[in-house]
Amino acid sequence: MKTRLPIIAALILVMAASAWAQPGRAPRGPGSQDGPDRMLARLDLTETQTAAIAKIREEARERGRETRKEILRLRHELQGIMMQDTPDAAAAARLVEKMGALRTEQQVRRLQTRLAIRAQLTPEQRDRMPLPGDGPRGRGPRGGRRGPDGG
Repeated sequence: MKTRLPIIAALILVMAASAWAQPGRAPRGPGSQDGPDRMLARLDLTETQTAAIAKIREEARERGRETRKEILRLRHELQGIMMQDTPDAAAAARLVEKMGALRTEQQVRRLQTRLAIRAQLTPEQRDRMPLPGDGPRGRGPRGGRRGPDGG
């Protein structure tokens, strides 16, 4: 009986690993064709459009980098407060409010970037551009939340 337990455990691990390693689930790296790059590739962009969109995205990336750094700094500061024997609730609340404001700012900038990219497209390309929330991460047909109200 004692020799069967490690064998069974190993078998379960192998089965779990093979289930996790499904085709098409390769690790995503900086050069992978996922997300916006894959979506834009399907739009048959001209060289001019590609250059303009690359510039818009690079500018957005630079603006977002500073905001992400500030959110991370605030998160660390909040963790420091919460580690104290008697955390200052008012100070913690102020930090959470600042982080919320920065996250709202991020969302507004993402919307502005998306609108700037849309402005570079032809009407036909805009029709083919997916809406926010479509696809695996959102509530679109390929994934997302499911339940009594979600499908």
